[in-house]
Amino acid sequence: MNALNMVLQKIYVLIALFFLIPFVHAFPPDFGALGARTRAVIEWLEGDPSKARAVQTLKANVDNLISSDQAKQKHAVSAIQTILSKFPKSKSAGDNPVETLIDDLRDTIMFFKNLPSETLQMRAREYFSGIFPESKIEFLDKPREAGAQFGKTAQILPEGEENPIVYYIKTHQHGSTSQGSGSRGSASNPVSPIELFVYKFLQHSGLGPEVHFFWDDETNFYIATKDVSYTETGKAKIYSYDTVKSTPELLGINCSNFAPLIDNHINPKVMEGFVLIDIISRIFDLTDILTNYGNFFFIADVSGSISDLKIIDFIVLDTMILKDLFKEFSDGTEVDSRRPNTPIKKYILAKRASDTRIEEAKRVFIPMVDNIFQAIQRAFDDVICLNERIRVDMGPLGQYKEFVETNLHAFAKGLG
Repeated sequence: MNALNMVLQKIYVLIALFFLIPFVHAFPPDFGALGARTRAVIEWLEGDPSKARAVQTLKANVDNLISSDQAKQKHAVSAIQTILSKFPKSKSAGDNPVETLIDDLRDTIMFFKNLPSETLQMRAREYFSGIFPESKIEFLDKPREAGAQFGKTAQILPEGEENPIVYYIKTHQHGSTSQGSGSRGSASNPVSPIELFVYKFLQHSGLGPEVHFFWDDETNFYIATKDVSYTETGKAKIYSYDTVKSTPELLGINCSNFAPLIDNHINPKVMEGFVLIDIISRIFDLTDILTNYGNFFFIADVSGSISDLKIIDFIVLDTMILKDLFKEFSDGTEVDSRRPNTPIKKYILAKRASDTRIEEAKRVFIPMVDNIFQAIQRAFDDVICLNERIRVDMGPLGQYKEFVETNLHAFAKGLG
């Protein structure tokens, strides 16, 4: 019986450890102790001319290591770890302060690795709990193909509901990326109010999803977009362009079988969607939509036919250089040619007769112009309000709004 109790106790300990492991790195390391150990290494290495450069690096970083600035601490940990990793491995780690410090740094490195995820989840939980009280909130890793920005997927199940609401959360355009370290303070620039303005414009115009902003400060800023397939009764059908162009019943006919292409080979809603993205990209100076087929989706109506378009992501070029946009559109000049064009895209936007493209733009875009002007003003008001809570220079936003409205007036005038 005693043997059985001992086995059970071990199992309980293992279970407890299993659940505790994800939280081990949630608590900050003892940077004071790390600083003391770093100084011990400096004293141990001083006097050895071959270690002079290592000593210089350690001395240059020890003050940052014990500062209260996490960005400086993280940089110091990385620099110290890099210099120590070049030392030959010692078999007597217990007598070697270098090996002891390397072991201590492993936990610190893991802390910084986990920090952005924990911070994002904490802020997201605080924010969405205010919107959905008594809801169950779970977080999943962001899909690998969902872009470079660091982020998570939040599944929110309000009390009494059956279908979870999904939000895709990421850092802003100049924020932490999944390829980088992703730690707090690693963003090279504060969030751009222009980027937030475009997200809000897309929401208010109906061209994009519902969007939310929350943050620690102007560099640790998060953008959450609602899953465009969500409905209260379940998921709506959405189609990426990759799906559309390889599915004859969606596209009309599989275009890869035809050369040259003609309008009858392509679903009219697909053509309208490409034309609309092209125009919006020109007016707002955007890229990475037409060239990134994960950044827009077609929505199906109840019959399963394509009925709507949603732009879910983009990059703002922010050059604010006025051009003759209508002439460029009329001539079929590529708005975004950073990646090879597909035959369908090239046909829709450049190879069709100019008169045909202009008439289609009149039919698709002109009825939207008043709504677009209203959406621009609403988006501007939304973002200006953020200035009361985060310190971001809003000057460029006013210039960008004027730039966009000038482009919009000129394009609408060109269409007549």
